[in-house]
Amino acid sequence: MINRSLEDFASEMRFVGSTPGRSYTKFEGSVYLDENFVNGQLLTLNAECFKDIPMRYNAFTDNIEVRLPNGNVSELIDPAQIFQILLNKNVLVYTHYLSTDEKRKGFLFLLYDGGSKLYRRNYKTYKEGTPSNGIIPEIPSKIVDKPNEYYIKIHSDVSRLCNSRKDLLDIMNNHSSEIDDFLKREKIKVNREEDLIKVLTYFDSL
Repeated sequence: MINRSLEDFASEMRFVGSTPGRSYTKFEGSVYLDENFVNGQLLTLNAECFKDIPMRYNAFTDNIEVRLPNGNVSELIDPAQIFQILLNKNVLVYTHYLSTDEKRKGFLFLLYDGGSKLYRRNYKTYKEGTPSNGIIPEIPSKIVDKPNEYYIKIHSDVSRLCNSRKDLLDIMNNHSSEIDDFLKREKIKVNREEDLIKVLTYFDSL
């Protein structure tokens, strides 16, 4: 692992470009999970470790913003170069995942890393407002939170969305009968992180 500084990171144009110049002030709500910049670590696929990087996660653009030494804020221009980000006790991984409609690639929060893996997707979307009609007041446009999504990766398979008991059994089909019994016995709820971690821990023990 090669340890490098914020100054090194800022000088590498393969990571960051110019200031994004995005403005969200006309919308209600925040695009960030946390608007504050927090010093974290950024690990690249080339085994470079950039430490003490002021970062925050933009859940609307699904990208990491970095505050550079000159005060400018820039997004990563090629997140695919990133292996892992350690930010405010969270681990973010840039990876492929299979959503309900298509295969995507983006940042997921790593929750469990055993033989299998559990990820959480945190994201926000834009909700169009409506003008006043003279009776009903104007409803401003908003940035709104979407419900957390959970993805499971079994061995070398792509991470797959799990939002139901059926999804979970399909993903763990090589041990579906054992998992089904475990879900009933432990009264597992598939929308609870701690329950999903419990299931994956059991699955990895089989």
